[in-house]
Amino acid sequence: MELAIKIAVLVLAAAVGEGINEFFFIPWLDMAKGKWNEVVRVQLARIWSGLVGVAIAWELGLSIFALLGVEPLHPIMGYVLTGLLIGRGSNYVHEFINRFVTATQEKQVAQMAQTQRLLEDLAEPVATTTVAPGVHSHKFLG
Repeated sequence: MELAIKIAVLVLAAAVGEGINEFFFIPWLDMAKGKWNEVVRVQLARIWSGLVGVAIAWELGLSIFALLGVEPLHPIMGYVLTGLLIGRGSNYVHEFINRFVTATQEKQVAQMAQTQRLLEDLAEPVATTTVAPGVHSHKFLG
């Protein structure tokens, strides 16, 4: 599976997890509004979202580390950590991927600029002067 498809699957998994949370769990928490401390409600929502994310990552075999070509010592950790990322929701995952892609692109642009400067330094202008008929002298201008 190519990288773009893997990233799309990761974002889709986060969207599915967010939908599961919104349709099946959040309504129950909303009924407890005013009855439970707000901090408790928020923590329960986070724990539930994380568990749903881990379940989705486990079922789909998604590991952000494997996606990047790194295998954790214990593969289950790839699923758990990716699941926690998925549990944050599709907006968070999308922003996370955008930051990663932007950083990669900025690094590539910097490398291209450095290569361009190196090529410009190597291509110093050369002047040719005629010393005598048929004899030329080359002088570097840099």
